[in-house]
Amino acid sequence: MQFRQNKFFDHDSRNQHCDGWEGSMECLAKLLAETEASQRSRQMAEVNTASREEWLAARLALLEQDKTLIRQRDVVSAARCDPLQVKIDEDYLFQSEKG
Repeated sequence: MQFRQNKFFDHDSRNQHCDGWEGSMECLAKLLAETEASQRSRQMAEVNTASREEWLAARLALLEQDKTLIRQRDVVSAARCDPLQVKIDEDYLFQSEKG
């Protein structure tokens, strides 16, 4: 593969080209620095540790909350499947023979 660079016709064109590359490289360097800082902060984040008994108690409490939430969802789902209906007291006709 070969790369060939054409000559610039004037100094302004050359300077704009160089400025564009410098700006791109500055943006790339900034992005890389932010990414590295983000990765370092994730690595340094404190991890919650506990004894097996504390972990088990927290896990069982969470399980109970999950069960309560599922029961509430089931009640709402059942109510949704059996909606209230309105009785129509007056007679009416469909607009066509087919309904």
